[in-house]
Amino acid sequence: PADRPIRHQEGTAFNAEIEAVEGKLRRALKAVDGVLLEPKTASLSVHYRLVRPAERATVEGAVRRVLVDHPGLRLMFGKMIFEIQPRLNWNKGSAVLWLLRTLELDGPEVVPVYIGDDITDEDAFAVIKTRGIGFFVNARDETDPGRATAADYLVEGPAEVGLLLRFLVERPRQRSQALSP
Repeated sequence: PADRPIRHQEGTAFNAEIEAVEGKLRRALKAVDGVLLEPKTASLSVHYRLVRPAERATVEGAVRRVLVDHPGLRLMFGKMIFEIQPRLNWNKGSAVLWLLRTLELDGPEVVPVYIGDDITDEDAFAVIKTRGIGFFVNARDETDPGRATAADYLVEGPAEVGLLLRFLVERPRQRSQALSP
């Protein structure tokens, strides 16, 4: 909301530890072409989509070796990405529920819509299953041959996400115009 920013601060206590891991990984992976480290607010993403297939095991090995010295952090797997996160009971599903409560949208008149394309989105699809609508973005490529999902619907790539969002925004307008005298 424009009038008040909202933040979930629990994971920020791990920021110094995540920064230390980032420094170690930058040194360990400096010779690996294509690896991208993306620091986030309370996590670190290690992207390896552009790494040659023969070197991907090197990336995973470095991540695992570095994390041995950081038991407060956990390794999560996504689509061509390793997520280094605080070892907390928190995921995208927890975040959706927290947002609904914090924004006072946790009632029967609100239908949450969640759109995602990664394994890490499955927690969110699961928590809104009985109260909202989940859309899995099926952007299949050589790294993702398809998988089962808890989402309600499937859209084929980012272009269809755009069409879906346009439909969701314009449909209520069209109905209200049709009902106007």
